[in-house]
Amino acid sequence: MNKKLISIVTIMAMLVVMIIPAWADGGDNTGDDNFGAAIYVKKDGVEGAYTLGTAKEFKLEFWASGIVGKQVVRTVSVTGDNQVSSIEYKDGGEWYDISGFNKEMTIAGNDLDRTIRVVFDKEGRYTISYGLVNTEGQDVVKDQLNIEIADGQIKIVKETETTTSAVAETTTTATAAK
Repeated sequence: MNKKLISIVTIMAMLVVMIIPAWADGGDNTGDDNFGAAIYVKKDGVEGAYTLGTAKEFKLEFWASGIVGKQVVRTVSVTGDNQVSSIEYKDGGEWYDISGFNKEMTIAGNDLDRTIRVVFDKEGRYTISYGLVNTEGQDVVKDQLNIEIADGQIKIVKETETTTSAVAETTTTATAAK
């Protein structure tokens, strides 16, 4: 009986690790080399009060199931209206400069407990990007979070799609009166 229960729990865990991240990424990418791989800049706990010049933490998650063993470059960046004064990542309970995070590595497994902290000194819009790039420089998986720092508060910015509509060109021809 215990072996059946362990088998069921193991199968459920595999489904969670492989299928759910793929669905959250906008499709099941079945057959894709990256099936099951997903990466996130977590939105939970981002919005709220913020004082310029203080550190704000952001949680990152990475589900590796489809790309374990691949060689990639791991990257995190913060871009925006202004430069930030500090970006650090936590590893083993210690904080390090972000330059140590952006490195080539072989995927060993999921990374569900990654944290970065950023110090914003000026108001504006910023984008936090987290991703993996293969050795040819192509994105393997990536995510980004767009935020706005204004009036002591952080808000998530929903990027709106812009569409352009072609304006119909009309030509009128005047007929000469006889």
